[in-house]
Amino acid sequence: MDPLPSVETPPAPANGARPACLDCGTPLVGPYCHGCGQRDQPPDLPVRHIVADALGDALAWDGRVLQTARTLLRQPGALAVDWASGRRSRHVAPFRLYLLCSLLFVGVSAGYELAKDALVPVTETAEEDAAQLRDNLRGGIPQGKTEAVARYIEGMVGLGVRWMFVLMPLGGFGLYVLYGLRRRSYAAHFVLAIHVFCVVVLLLAVRRLIQLAVTLATGDTLAHVNGTINTLVILAVFAASYVYATLSIRRFYGVSTIKAIASAPAVTVGPVVAWIALLLTGMFLILAWP
Repeated sequence: MDPLPSVETPPAPANGARPACLDCGTPLVGPYCHGCGQRDQPPDLPVRHIVADALGDALAWDGRVLQTARTLLRQPGALAVDWASGRRSRHVAPFRLYLLCSLLFVGVSAGYELAKDALVPVTETAEEDAAQLRDNLRGGIPQGKTEAVARYIEGMVGLGVRWMFVLMPLGGFGLYVLYGLRRRSYAAHFVLAIHVFCVVVLLLAVRRLIQLAVTLATGDTLAHVNGTINTLVILAVFAASYVYATLSIRRFYGVSTIKAIASAPAVTVGPVVAWIALLLTGMFLILAWP
């Protein structure tokens, strides 16, 4: 086995010479190397510096997340305006922001599912819901295709917010078709769609929190405790999403409120219609396959 390489301290730079990066040797003009990006630090770092660096990066990242979240919620469309204008380092990148929102939703949903499994009576199990779905399909689906169609529907519904990750590009494409003549690249429209979808996922997380609170308080699901309230919560999520999309479009494109309202379906109703079309197309292919 080859011996480990020895660690040698590089010689001090000559008078007037710039210090060089310890990784690539590029002369340094600031705290970071412009050649490879490494920070200017001595090779033999004390433990306190390692801990301070880790905490400093984490706190700075968290601060940027909070700042981005505030801008996302308080100023619809402002993040996309900054992105299209090249002001990007101050905010979390669009895809990373969407992943963070999705992780929040998944965490809240996991808490709700645990509470539901522990508190809701056995009569409301997923197995019985699946059996009910198959019973409903038997009336209009050939007997040999019932199981395949049921599994496909369960899989599509089970995707949850993950299907948005596939349909977000469609929302961006809808905006590109409506406003492409404004000479913005497709990426700018896509970024606006991502931010709208981030808010949709956050609203769905709020709905899950309401479901969790009702389940813990009553020992049953919201839909069974009060179906009307459950429907109103769903409608409120959709209405808030539509309002947010309208305000975002108005700010980003500088259009009138009426035109923004007319354009909002591109990133609200449109992706839902696309999901339904995908669901129906899959069912048709299953039924048509010999």
